[in-house]
Amino acid sequence: MSSIPFSARRRLCSTFNAQEIGQIRAALQGAGVEFVIQQDRQNGSFFGIGLQLVPPSVEYIIYVHEDDFELAESAIQGTVG
Repeated sequence: MSSIPFSARRRLCSTFNAQEIGQIRAALQGAGVEFVIQQDRQNGSFFGIGLQLVPPSVEYIIYVHEDDFELAESAIQGTVG
């Protein structure tokens, strides 16, 4: 459980790339910024009788405390696409 109150969270960024999430996590940890990563599963899209056009994927959404937002932005500079 995160110690960041839900009402004080601010969305920093999101990505579908698991490798990028690892880089962002390392940058935030290196800067001493507490964060929360939420996973939002996307079902993909289907056509007609169940033919899947787009495979399922996971969107990773990173939240930080609103007071740490600028520090977090600076910490991830260059790691986000």
